Amino acid sequence: MKARSRNELWAGVLVDELIRCGLREVVVSPGSRSTPLVLAAASRPELRIVVRIDERSAAFFALGVGKATGRPAAVITTSGTAVANLFPAVVEADRAGVPLLLLTADRPPRLREADANQAIDQTRIFGRYPRLFQELSPAELSDRTLRHLRSVMCQAVAASAGVRGGPVHLNLAFEKPLEPTPEEGDPVEGVLAVGGVGVRGRPDGAPFTRIHGERTLVPASLAGELRRRLTEARR
Repeated sequence: MKARSRNELWAGVLVDELIRCGLREVVVSPGSRSTPLVLAAASRPELRIVVRIDERSAAFFALGVGKATGRPAAVITTSGTAVANLFPAVVEADRAGVPLLLLTADRPPRLREADANQAIDQTRIFGRYPRLFQELSPAELSDRTLRHLRSVMCQAVAASAGVRGGPVHLNLAFEKPLEPTPEEGDPVEGVLAVGGVGVRGRPDGAPFTRIHGERTLVPASLAGELRRRLTEARR
């Protein structure tokens, strides 16, 4: 993987792992703060990118994809009120059990409650409706933190598409510069030089973390009785 900045590497790893977990559809509502995510998604031919200016429409479009395919589509939005516009689709996804993956860009935590432009509290903004919420940031960049990032992406897809599937919210805080511009002191070159599994992913292309979904287990004491009843049942 090639990268010129912290944000570019981090977003690239995030998108790469989602693809390994089966992501194929991304709906983008354009905005400045989500630039690293959009560039990472646009660079991958495995993904179909759909652009919807209105965030509410984008979320419902992704909801329809999830309902049709059984796999979550990702919605990428910028920060602030853009995130609030996703709420109706989140509730619908929760009630209907439809997979939906929300990738909301955010300002760094230091800009919250500081009257910064388009900075609101996006932490758990959707309340109890998401199956999983995680707040992530490329502030600390190392192969270890990238391995953690890959693992969280696997958990997110599994939670969204599992037996009790539904919406998953990943809130992603980016510092400027948002475009892939090298910065002095950036650890990107050092992390890339290590070439660990956090940067490259598993060599066989498999997801970084295997998530075992829920299963219905029949106690051994009941297995014989269940087999007898099925055998004797009328067809």
